[in-house]
Amino acid sequence: MTLTRETFDMRDDSRVHSTTSSQPWGSLAGDVQSSRRLWIWVLVIVVATIFAHGQGLACGYIWDDDAYVEQNKTLRTWQGLWLIWSSPESTPQYYPLVHTTFWIEYHLWGLWPAGYHATNIFLHAICSILIGRLLVRLQVPGAWLIALFFAVHPLHVESVAWITERKNVLSGVFYFLAATPLLECLGVLRNERDFSQQQMSPDSGVELFWKNWILAFVLFLAALLSKTVTCTLPAAALLVAWGVRGRLTWRDVKITAPFFVLGISMGMLTAYLEVTHVGATSEYVPLSFWDRLVLAGRIPWFYAWQIVWPQTLIFIYPKWLIDASQPVQWLYPLATLGVLLGTLLFRRQLGRGVFVGIAYFIGTLFPALGFFNVYPMRFSFVADHFAYLASLGIIALAGTGLTITWQAAARRFQWPSVVPILGMGLIVALLAFISRSQTEIYKDVWTLWSTTVQANPRATVAQANLGKLMLQKGDVQAALVHIEEAYRQDPILDTNLLNWMTAKIQLQQFPDVRDKLEELSQRLDPHAEFHRLMAMMFLGFNETSQAEKTFAEGVTRFPEDSSLAGDYGAFLIRRGKFAEAESQLLKATAIEPLNGQAWSDLGICLMQMNRPEEALEAFQMATQKSPSMAEGWKNLAQWYLQHGQPSKSLETMRLAHQKLPLDLSIVEEYAWQLTHGEMPAEQDAALARLILNQALTASAAGAQLRNGGLPTLLRLVQVFLASGDTIAAGQLVDRYLKLLPENDAQRLTVMELRKKLTQ
Repeated sequence: MTLTRETFDMRDDSRVHSTTSSQPWGSLAGDVQSSRRLWIWVLVIVVATIFAHGQGLACGYIWDDDAYVEQNKTLRTWQGLWLIWSSPESTPQYYPLVHTTFWIEYHLWGLWPAGYHATNIFLHAICSILIGRLLVRLQVPGAWLIALFFAVHPLHVESVAWITERKNVLSGVFYFLAATPLLECLGVLRNERDFSQQQMSPDSGVELFWKNWILAFVLFLAALLSKTVTCTLPAAALLVAWGVRGRLTWRDVKITAPFFVLGISMGMLTAYLEVTHVGATSEYVPLSFWDRLVLAGRIPWFYAWQIVWPQTLIFIYPKWLIDASQPVQWLYPLATLGVLLGTLLFRRQLGRGVFVGIAYFIGTLFPALGFFNVYPMRFSFVADHFAYLASLGIIALAGTGLTITWQAAARRFQWPSVVPILGMGLIVALLAFISRSQTEIYKDVWTLWSTTVQANPRATVAQANLGKLMLQKGDVQAALVHIEEAYRQDPILDTNLLNWMTAKIQLQQFPDVRDKLEELSQRLDPHAEFHRLMAMMFLGFNETSQAEKTFAEGVTRFPEDSSLAGDYGAFLIRRGKFAEAESQLLKATAIEPLNGQAWSDLGICLMQMNRPEEALEAFQMATQKSPSMAEGWKNLAQWYLQHGQPSKSLETMRLAHQKLPLDLSIVEEYAWQLTHGEMPAEQDAALARLILNQALTASAAGAQLRNGGLPTLLRLVQVFLASGDTIAAGQLVDRYLKLLPENDAQRLTVMELRKKLTQ
C-alpha cells in the first residue's frame, strides 16, 4: 500500500491521529459530504465491476468446478456441512468457509452456475470497495482510483470468472475487513466513532482496543479459513505501520504476535495437505533449494509485468526451466533484492510508500514464490489467481503515481478538472474491456482448453483435458493426438496415462493396452478408473469371465465409486444377470444421485425384468439428474413410444433438443419423429430440416456422424427426403464418404446410395 510522503514524516501517534482526523472520514463536519462521496464511489465500483466481469454470468463450470461444486457430495446434506468443517480430506482443499458458501448456494439454486458466478462478482466488488475505504483512511492519494483499478484489472478475471477461485474473492473480503480494526489497534487508523479520541476515557479506550483486536482476530481467522495466503496480513499491517510512523515498537510486535502464530499454523496445515491430500509432491516439483531461490526472484517480475501490461494473460503459462547452475538466471533474484534495498535506502527521496508498496507486493506473494509446493506448480510456476491480493501493491503504486502526476500537471498547465477524469476513465475503460474479453475464455471447458492449447501448446493439463473432451464428443483420433502429446511431455502424471488408456480402448486398440499392462498396473492400481478400463480391455478381447472378475474386484476395492458400480451393472445386463445388475445400479445411484448413466441403465434393466413403471421412473431420473446426457432422453422417448404415447415421446425429444441442440443423436431422433411419426405435418418436416442443418454445421458434427455410422446416415437421409430436400441428402452422403477411409467396407454401400439419389 502506498502512503503520502507527508504521512511518512510523522514521528508520533498523536500527529498521526491529528492528520487522520483532518480528513473528511475523520471529522463530523464532513460526514454528509464524505458519505455522499463514499456512495458515489461505491456505485462507480459496482457498475465498473459488473461491466468488466458481468459476462461471467453466462459462463459455466470449468476445471476443478466439478470437485468443488458439481460433484461435491458434501454440499447436499447437513452431514456434508459437518464434514466440510470436521474432515480436511472431505473437500479438495480445507477451506471450510468457501465450501460453506457453496453449501448455502447449492440449497438456494442447486447447480445453476450463474448463481455461483454472481456471488464471485459480488464478493470482488465488495473487496474493491473495502480497499478504497481503507486507503482513504490511510490518506493514500488516488485511493478510490486504486480501488477502481483493482475492480476492473484483467489479472483478476481468473479469480472472478472461475467458480473454484471463490477462495480468492472471499478471503480478500475477510482480509481487508480484518485489516481495518488491526490497523486501528496499531494506532495507524483512528477509530471512527461519534466522539473523538480526546473525548474517550482511558477505560473506554482499553475496551475499544480489545473489541477491535478480537474483531480483527476473528476476521483474520475467517480469511485463513477461506485461503491461507492471507496469513501475510500481520506482516502487511506492520509494514503499513512502519510506513506511517517510520518506526515499529515492541507494542506493535505484541499486538500482532498471535496473528503470526495463527497464520503460520494454518499455513503449515495447508502446506501439509497440499502434499498429502492434493498431491503436490516433490516428485512433480523437483527443485533444489537454490532453484527455488532463483524462482522466487523471477516470479515477482512476471506478475509486475502482467499488472502493468495485461495483454498476454493465459490460463496455464509456459513452465520455465529453472536451473540455478546458470549464472544468468541469478539476475532475477539480484534485481528483486536490488529494488527492495534501493527503495528502502532511498526512502527519504522516494517516500516510504514506494518501499511499502513493493514490499507488500513481494511479501504477499511469498506463499506462491516456490518455497512451498502447491498443486498447480505441476503445470506452471505462475498463475493469475496467485497474485490476487499481492497485485494491490503494484496497482497502488500506479494509482498513486498517476494521481500525483495528474495533480502536478493540472497545476502547471492549468488543465480543467475534467482532463484527469477523462484520463482516468480511459485507463479504467481499457482495463475493463480487456477483462470482458478475457472472461470469454472461461465460458466453458471447451473454450478454456482450446484457447489455452493455442496460446501454450506445452500446457500438458490443457492438452490432456482437451483430449478428454474430444473423447466425450466421439472424436477419438483427434483426442489421441492431444492425449499422447500430454503423455509425452508429462509421463509421470497418472491422469495422462489414464487418458491414453481410455483413448486406446475407445479406438479398440486393445493390444496396445495389453502390451503396457505391467506398467499400467504398477502406476494406476490405486485408481478405480484403471480397474474399469481393465475390464473394458478384457471385453475387447472377448474375455468376459476375466472382465467380470475385474469388475467384481474393482467394486470391492472401491465401494464408493459410482462409475465403476454403474459400468459393472451395465455389463451384468449384457450378461443377462438382471438381479445382480439392478443391485449394482441402485448402489451407483445411491453413491452418486447425479449419475444419469446409471439411472438410464437401471431403466433398461427394469424393462428387461418386466417392470415398466419403475423403468419409467428411472428414465425420468436420468433426464433430471443428467440433462446433458443424450442417452437418457432417447431411452425415455422410446419408453413412451413402446407404451403407445407418441405425443409424449415427441415432447420428450423437443425438450431434449432444447437442452442439446447440437447433439446429432438427439437431432436424429427428434427429426425422425417429426417426419415419420403417426401424423407428420408439413411444418414438422420444415422444422426437422432446419434443426438437422443447424446440427450438421456444428464443429463436432463430423465426428458425431462418423461415430453414428451407416444407420445414422440412412436415417438422416430419409429425414431430408421426407422434407423434400434431395440436394441436402446427397450433400450429406458426399460428406460421409469423405469421412470414410479408402479401404472402409461401407464405401460400396454408401456409393450405391449416392447413385440412387442422383438418378
